[in-house]
Amino acid sequence: NYSQAKEIIYKINEGLPKGTLIGAIGADLNLDFSVDPPLSFNLALKKISGQYVNLNSTTGELYTSANEIDREALCLGNSDSHDCSLSLDILILPQQYFQLVKIKIIIKDINDNAPSFPSDEVHVFVPENAQISS
Repeated sequence: NYSQAKEIIYKINEGLPKGTLIGAIGADLNLDFSVDPPLSFNLALKKISGQYVNLNSTTGELYTSANEIDREALCLGNSDSHDCSLSLDILILPQQYFQLVKIKIIIKDINDNAPSFPSDEVHVFVPENAQISS
């Protein structure tokens, strides 16, 4: 049945170099590449997702693009480590083989940012006779 959207989840580390394979959509869906006319893979909205990924329209392979994926910039203000992702809609054509594939790329954090504090030093005075846990 070609009318239902399929879902694929890929997990990658942030900061991968350009041209790193994220996933092979056609292979992961076990598609038949011998059909005529041949299958074509297309990003539904290239504006945002095209900044981070390149899609091979013939093979359905998804690669990182020239813009490095920086988890902290992509998911600004989102401290939940499980919630940073990039969502894509891939259209597989021609019409007789049409499929909508929802891709979710989970961006895993790597420790690439040094911690920062409001002040370089904190001075604390603790009296010698202070109670424990006070």
